[in-house]
Amino acid sequence: MSTDDSRSFSRFPVRCRINCKLLDDDQAFDAVCSNLSGSGILFHTDHPVEIGKAIEIHVAPTTGLIPPFMAFVEIVRCSPMPRGQFFVAGSIKGIKSN
Repeated sequence: MSTDDSRSFSRFPVRCRINCKLLDDDQAFDAVCSNLSGSGILFHTDHPVEIGKAIEIHVAPTTGLIPPFMAFVEIVRCSPMPRGQFFVAGSIKGIKSN
């Protein structure tokens, strides 16, 4: 886990399903988490999310290393992937345990 890119927290690979909900219109969609840190998350989904949008996520990892949690996230990047999916990066603004 490299910290040479000036990040405040190390990123950890976490592959699990997450449930997402846009806070401004209650639209919900599913995604798959790629990595997670103390301040951010990267996931992929078939739902493009506008930069600056606020979402609520529910993360339920399948390993015991990370407990399930809910977080409020601000979208900072949304990049197209092959097969019509999108990589979405978000800044975690608040965390609440389940």
